[in-house]
Amino acid sequence: MKRTVVAGSLVLDILPVFPHSVTSDMLLAEGKVTECQGMRIYMGGEVGNTGLALHRLGEPVFLISKTGDDGAGFLIREMMKKEGVPSLIMETEGISSTASIALAVPGRDKSTIHSRGASQTFVADDIQGDLLKEADWFHFGYPTSMKTLYDRNGEEFIRMLKKVKQYGLGISVDMSLPDLNTEAGKMDWLPILEQALPYIDIFMPSIEEAVFLFMHRTYQEMAAQYRGRDMTEVLGEEFILTIADRALEMGTKAVLLKCGKRGMVLKTGEHCPWGEAWNGRELWCTPYKPEKIRSATGAGDTAIAGFLNSFKRGCTPEKALDMAAFTALRCLESYDTVSRIGTYQEMEAIKKKVGERLNGPDSSEWTYCMESGCYVGKNDRRKVR
Repeated sequence: MKRTVVAGSLVLDILPVFPHSVTSDMLLAEGKVTECQGMRIYMGGEVGNTGLALHRLGEPVFLISKTGDDGAGFLIREMMKKEGVPSLIMETEGISSTASIALAVPGRDKSTIHSRGASQTFVADDIQGDLLKEADWFHFGYPTSMKTLYDRNGEEFIRMLKKVKQYGLGISVDMSLPDLNTEAGKMDWLPILEQALPYIDIFMPSIEEAVFLFMHRTYQEMAAQYRGRDMTEVLGEEFILTIADRALEMGTKAVLLKCGKRGMVLKTGEHCPWGEAWNGRELWCTPYKPEKIRSATGAGDTAIAGFLNSFKRGCTPEKALDMAAFTALRCLESYDTVSRIGTYQEMEAIKKKVGERLNGPDSSEWTYCMESGCYVGKNDRRKVR
């Protein structure tokens, strides 16, 4: 298997572990000290989550990112050395490293304090051609958080994608959801997507990110209407498929929409270059039921790793989705993102002992396949035949 280059965001994540006696109103209270049961420090972002998860699954990878010339950057580089992963972590002078503090009170969704920092300053020249020559796949995240890439109508992002394609690599891209009050959150992303998607083989946003990108005004209205609610719980199944269709119409070959507790939806074009099993597919994979959720941070990123690793091994879409769901489960059941992820063979063996899944789509137009654990849509080419 040729290696995968994973590039983009690399974050130093700091997670205080709070006892159940701590409530959200106790955090950041003026003049107060809130005790925790330890500080967990690990790497996050696309490189720290997807990249390291791919490495643990046994895939040859090369990781590319940037840090500042500060203490956080030193710690990130030392942690990367300890992982033993081939990487190029560029030290940028005069810029702080990308870092987050996640405040996760038991029983409540986490709040995050985030500093964008050096890993959000990517340009096309950061991706060196010599590193691409030995690879067959390139995965990147997250252009939505990088002004250097989305500025000037995405000029630098498109230049980066074109550069990678010149070396014949397949490309997958993950996105992030900007704050609606920022420049990235206010801009219209459709002109950038129209240019970018023909170069992207597998587009892998969350469904909330996809609504923001393809239907910006609709997203603003929904964000106001469902303030504080998980948007994945209120979106209809046909609406989700419509978003996937829009991405395919713009030129990508496949769309993987991460839908949180509802699982993942995969939709592919009629003529994929990966074999007949990938043509015209419409699949919904439900999540495995976790015994205990310790942290949801990075679950989508590690799901991507499970999917890509299986995909590159020549697995069917159904098997790739199943491994994606199981990799996400292992992430949910750990405080960090990758410590419970083993090699592909180890994960397959453990997965056989874990069977319970969460509920599938509501519509009767989806048919459950017991062998794969996936629901097959009415427009799936294999079902239609």
